[in-house]
Amino acid sequence: MAGIMFYTTRHKTFPTVSHVALNGKLTRQVFFWGLTISAIIFAVLMYGWAVPEFALGVWLQLIIGILIVSQILTGLFPVQGKRFGVTHTLFASILGICMFILITSFSITETISVGARIFDAFVAISMLILLAASIYVPRGRYLLHEKIFFAFWHIALFVTIYFG
Repeated sequence: MAGIMFYTTRHKTFPTVSHVALNGKLTRQVFFWGLTISAIIFAVLMYGWAVPEFALGVWLQLIIGILIVSQILTGLFPVQGKRFGVTHTLFASILGICMFILITSFSITETISVGARIFDAFVAISMLILLAASIYVPRGRYLLHEKIFFAFWHIALFVTIYFG
């Protein structure tokens, strides 16, 4: 996935990270397998360590499960074509919503340290600002917003796991 992010930085003609996958068979496979493998690693981290460590409730466990499944399905369906494009957008939207809900939930979970909760709240607010700012972006040109959103998500997750 880091390779895709680097590639999109070098080639800014792609409107979204998902469109990079349409560039060729290799990028399509890297996109799918990158999302799938990272979802599996995320599942092991969350269900194997974070859920018991932070005593996350059933609803958060459900959100984590939906996030994992939607991440894999986002990689499975290409953004190209009417039917697949709609399906891809649906699962990508569910993924983004679940990411936001999880970080927001971390910011109010009392078993997580105060510093990590404050940082997660800052990230959740930043995610909302990115969403609000995206209405001013020309249609389909969300690459920078996606990169920032994903970077915030990963940094917040790292801070929560490491300092939480």
